[in-house]
Amino acid sequence: MRGSTFGIDIGHHLVKLVELHYVPRQRRVMADGYCIEISKDKVPGRTLLVRTLKHIFPRRMKRAAQSALGVYGGHNVVLKRIDLRGVPQGDVASAAEAEAKQYLPEDADGYITGFTTTNPVLNPSAEGSEVAFVGIREAICDFYDEVLMSSHKAPVQFEAAGLALAASYQRASLRSEDELIGILDIGEALTKIVLLKKGEFLFYEEMDIGCRFIISALQQRLGIALWPAVSLLSGHEAAGLAPEYAIKNVQSEISAFITRIKDLIWRARLNSQTWFFDRMLVCGGGAAIPCILDALSPLFRYGVTALNPFVGLPHRCRSLSKIPMPPASTLFAVAMGLALRARYVSTEYGSNSRSALPGHRRLLGH
Repeated sequence: MRGSTFGIDIGHHLVKLVELHYVPRQRRVMADGYCIEISKDKVPGRTLLVRTLKHIFPRRMKRAAQSALGVYGGHNVVLKRIDLRGVPQGDVASAAEAEAKQYLPEDADGYITGFTTTNPVLNPSAEGSEVAFVGIREAICDFYDEVLMSSHKAPVQFEAAGLALAASYQRASLRSEDELIGILDIGEALTKIVLLKKGEFLFYEEMDIGCRFIISALQQRLGIALWPAVSLLSGHEAAGLAPEYAIKNVQSEISAFITRIKDLIWRARLNSQTWFFDRMLVCGGGAAIPCILDALSPLFRYGVTALNPFVGLPHRCRSLSKIPMPPASTLFAVAMGLALRARYVSTEYGSNSRSALPGHRRLLGH
C-alpha cells in the first residue's frame, strides 16, 4: 500500500500518534511515534485540539493513505463480543444486529455501528461464528470530524480503543495462540481492560480513574508542577526531591487506586467468565510508573509485564513538546493498534472518510 497509515490517540493532556510507513530500500515497515502536549491544566476543547493537531500533522499527513482515531469513555463507545454459533449463514447479519441492539443505551442520541472479526489484526470483515460489535456515539464522531477536518484532510476512520489495544498486542506477541491475556491500559483519566482468548478479542471494560489521581495528589501535597510530579513517580529525581520520598507521600492514593483496579479486574473476570489469566500486560502512562507495576504484580501468578507495542519493529519515539523526559513506548499502545487497523482497512477496502468499521450502519437502535 502506498503512503503511510496513522493511529491517533487523543488523551486529556497528550496526543499520541504512530505512523507506519514502508521503507523501499530496506524492504520493511518502520514506525514513528510522536506525542505532543495539549494542555497542562484543563480538558482540551475544540480550539485547543485543532491548534495542537495542526502542529503535529502538516508534513506527515501529506503522506497519509488512511488514519484511524481511537474513541473511548463512558457511553461514547460500546464494544461487545457476539456469539453467532449455530445461526444459519443467511441469518448472520440480522441476528448480529438484533443481538447488538441490547447493548446500546436507551437514551442514545444515535450511534455509528459496525461488526468486525474478533481477531483485530486480520482482515476486518464481519464473517465468522463470533464477531465484535462496535458502536460509537455519533455526537463524538461529529466533534472529532470537525476537529480533524480543521487540522488535516486525510481520510479518518473511527475505532474502539479496545480493539486497537488487542491489535497492538497481537502484533507484538509471539505466544497469543494458547493463552488468556489481560491488557490493562492505565491512562491519565481512564483505565481500560481488554481480555484476549487464543489471540481473539473477548471482553472490554473501563473505569473513570487513571494515574492522574495519584499525580494530582502528589502535586498538591508537595506543591510541584505536573511534569516534576510525573518524573518523581517514574523513578527520577525532580524539583530537588528523591522519588522514594514522593512515593511515600501518596501511598494512600496508590492503595486506593489499586483497589479500584482490583474491582475492574474482578468485574472483567465475572462478566467474561474467565478466572485465571496466563499473563497480564500493562500499557499507557501508568505502565511507566514503577510503583503502580510493583503494586499490581502480587495480584497475578506471573506478575505483570509492560506492553511495548514497538517490539521487533524499527522505530523512533519523540516528543514534540518541551516535556522533560523521553516518551515511554507504553504510551503508544493504542496509537499503534489504530495505525495497524487503518493499514488493514485501507488495504482491503480503500479509503473511507467516515466509518466506524467497513460496511457500518448509522443510528442502529436509535
